[in-house]
Amino acid sequence: MKLGIINGWAESCFKYVSSRKLEFIEWCVNNRKDIEVINNDIENIKGYIAKYNVPIASVGSWGHNRIDPETGDINKVEFDYDAQLVDICEKVGCPVFVTGVNYVKDMTLLDNCNAAVKYLKAIVEYASAKGIKVAVYN
Repeated sequence: MKLGIINGWAESCFKYVSSRKLEFIEWCVNNRKDIEVINNDIENIKGYIAKYNVPIASVGSWGHNRIDPETGDINKVEFDYDAQLVDICEKVGCPVFVTGVNYVKDMTLLDNCNAAVKYLKAIVEYASAKGIKVAVYN
């Protein structure tokens, strides 16, 4: 069994995880502004991974409205954010992106399910092309 922890992308995070003899970090990137911060520091982050021998096991994002409540279709802005997170996974050698599709109250259960399938199919196709697996939260 391997043990890791949810933590950040600063060098101190990798140092902490290594000092605790944990084997990986998981990232929760719920603040969309953090995508730019991570991308701007990607080379340093790759260096921290190597220096501390602490890989990123998963990158996830929770609580975003991935379905447009007006149209019932994929929320393009949120899909683009998730695609950027998948790209980050690829850059840092992270094998798993974690996502979910939140329920839209003004849509029927069937419409919500169909919209979720459409979204997940699109993000899985995008991630699979980059060798990234997609895990889904409930």
